Amino acid sequence: MKVPVSWLREYVEIDLPVDELARVLTIAGMEVDKVERTGEDWDHVYVGEVIRVEQHPNADRLVLATVAYGQGELTVVTGAPNIAQGQKVALALEGALLWDAYSEKPRKRKLKAGSIRGVRSEGMVCSERELGLSEEHEGILVLPREAPVGKPLSEVLGDYVLDIDLQPSFAYANNVIGLAREIAAITGASMHPLPEPRLPQGEPGVDAEVQGSQLASRYMLQRLDNLSIKPSPAYIQQRLRASGMRPINNVVDVTNYVMLEYGQPLHGFDTARVDGRVIVRPAGPNEVFETLDHQRRVMPPGTIMIADERKAIGIGGIMGGLHSEVGPETTSILLESATFNAVQIRRSARAMGLRTEASGRFERGMDPELAAKALARAVELLREEAGATLVGGPYDYYPDRRLPAPVRLAHSEVTRVLGVPIQPPEVVRILRSLEFEVVSEPEAVVATPPSYRRDVTLPADLVEEVGRIHGYDSIPATLPLGELPVQRTDEATLLERRTREWLAAAGLQETINYDLTSPGALQPLRELAAVGGPVLWRPVEELVRVLNPLSTEREYLRPSLLPGLLQNVRENLRHQERIWLYELDRVFVRRDGQAELPDEPKRLAMVLTGQRRPHAPQIQPEQTDIFDLKGVIAGLTRALNVRACNLPPAPDLPQAVRNAIAVEVEGRCAGYVFELAPNVLAAAGIEQPVVAAELDWETILRAAGGIRKFQPFSRFPVVRQDLAVGLQEHVPAAEVERIISRYGGRYLIATRLVEVYRGAPLPSGTKSLLYRLAFQASDRTLTEDEASKFRKAVARQLREQLGAEIRGEDES
Repeated sequence: MKVPVSWLREYVEIDLPVDELARVLTIAGMEVDKVERTGEDWDHVYVGEVIRVEQHPNADRLVLATVAYGQGELTVVTGAPNIAQGQKVALALEGALLWDAYSEKPRKRKLKAGSIRGVRSEGMVCSERELGLSEEHEGILVLPREAPVGKPLSEVLGDYVLDIDLQPSFAYANNVIGLAREIAAITGASMHPLPEPRLPQGEPGVDAEVQGSQLASRYMLQRLDNLSIKPSPAYIQQRLRASGMRPINNVVDVTNYVMLEYGQPLHGFDTARVDGRVIVRPAGPNEVFETLDHQRRVMPPGTIMIADERKAIGIGGIMGGLHSEVGPETTSILLESATFNAVQIRRSARAMGLRTEASGRFERGMDPELAAKALARAVELLREEAGATLVGGPYDYYPDRRLPAPVRLAHSEVTRVLGVPIQPPEVVRILRSLEFEVVSEPEAVVATPPSYRRDVTLPADLVEEVGRIHGYDSIPATLPLGELPVQRTDEATLLERRTREWLAAAGLQETINYDLTSPGALQPLRELAAVGGPVLWRPVEELVRVLNPLSTEREYLRPSLLPGLLQNVRENLRHQERIWLYELDRVFVRRDGQAELPDEPKRLAMVLTGQRRPHAPQIQPEQTDIFDLKGVIAGLTRALNVRACNLPPAPDLPQAVRNAIAVEVEGRCAGYVFELAPNVLAAAGIEQPVVAAELDWETILRAAGGIRKFQPFSRFPVVRQDLAVGLQEHVPAAEVERIISRYGGRYLIATRLVEVYRGAPLPSGTKSLLYRLAFQASDRTLTEDEASKFRKAVARQLREQLGAEIRGEDES
């Protein structure tokens, strides 16, 4: 938002320097990005008067203009088509620094006197572009008739312009009067009386229909005849340019001027191009409309259309139509002032990619009471500047007038929230300066917000207004009093952090995928629907669809993490061969029999593909297999101290997976580790083996024993003994390790499987597992006999429970 300070001065006394004004506005929440000084570099540029204009003797398109500038007269050569005798112009003398109007890149050049087609030119009459006012360069800038000849141009047109970054919560201040009101409240200055034009009463001079308040809470239309289309007066053009808008003609400029002044967008329709009554309606299916910018657009569903009895003539709150615009031949207009549905304006503007000054204001919400004030002001200006006459009264659709409710604010609440006492009279002054109606009570104030402050509904809202106008910089910095609250550890967060650290140490990289997916991305895992444990696939009708998807690729909430990880694998295999990934995040599963919000369980998914990294240089790289992922999960559960975690084989799974291993935690299945079948991988666009797992994180979390605390290292040596166990092939190693852990005694600190052997002289269908057991005491050195005693206790239980043969003992 750009606002000339001179325009603000019409409504409020401003005694502060401009830089200080920018500072106090910023502190009050209206951040001033920069202060622009119009005319600060207009040295050697003066107000001149054209005495006479003569044809150039040697050029058909050039003229010789004699210009008086208070210090004499001089002749300039110009090709401006609009120069005429008696005009007040901006005259630049030799040495003036002007913008180069013909350069492709913005640059300045110093003016020098010289001859043009044999006639010496001592200066230049300037266009808006050469002065840096706008891009206009078709003709010279014509100054107001009252501009004093010989006065420096910087003293006539120079001004300060505040460039303010207004947040949506300050939409009510997005206009000159609103900002002046804020300045008055902050500085304590007086507001000047506002113009109060009145609309005529009586029968409407135009017939209209609004098809429901869901389109517009208020819609006003006034007919004006006998208009004379011409350029706007200089003060309107100057203020529009300073505010970043291009002057067009007096009718269009007045609507823009009032929008900047009051904040209410207006639009004029050429009456001659409107057939019958005006109708405010929603857009029809696939309705096509040509806007002022000569673009034919398909209207999104629900778009607010302004139409007559035959055709659409405008997009409500966004842009007018090409075939109803005000042009040079216009003599009568229908002037519209409305409060359109903010949500629908934003939805339609975004869908069409068509954001305008009007739509930006309507999106933030407009005050219905403002529509009449702005319309009356525009009518007044059009009568003055275009000779307009009113036809009847305005059409006014306003079915449900609602004003803000009073809010009671206790004096103690102001002190409690802001931390400093603000005296009740000051509270009353601040609220009244913001146009609140205030009734004082002994212990509180009751404030009724103005109609444009519908955001104020709670006592806290009033405290915010008091605090920002009083000045946040006036509130002293203080340290908190009393004791700090006890810091409680979030065990779940710590376990998640530990999981990420451990998986990174194991060589996996974390991915963070979108929560939204598409049926096509889920299709490769269709055959995993029969796998037990966490949901891996669901048909489309069981997925959770978002109401307003940005694209078909982000239409449904994901029921599983694996589809996203497989897409990551496919995309990254173009750049590298080894990919070990994991994701720890939420999925979304529709509740049985309910269409409400879905359940959001958290899952841990992992995928591994490519060659494993060898532990020593002499070992050849080998393909990653299911045991790599099993080892990762086993190590993770140990690091998290998960109770009763087993990894037994899972033979009865569908053909879409191979060599599956169940992850059982406290007797419950948390998921499976498996190799994906080639047909599943082919459907996902992957040509090499992939092992995967998706585990129910909540199940793991419930069984986790927390982060292990540090235990001091023993200073006594470790005693290691080997245990070779002969078993039937079907007995899993996990059962052996469970018995070793349970019966190995309190000095057993580590168990490691160092060798698996099959073949002669072992009988067919058997295997030999060699374990290395480590024993250590914290208070003394263990003897070999003590370690052997624990090893023999383990061996006895292996014989009894698994029918195992202890090689080296039973063979002898």
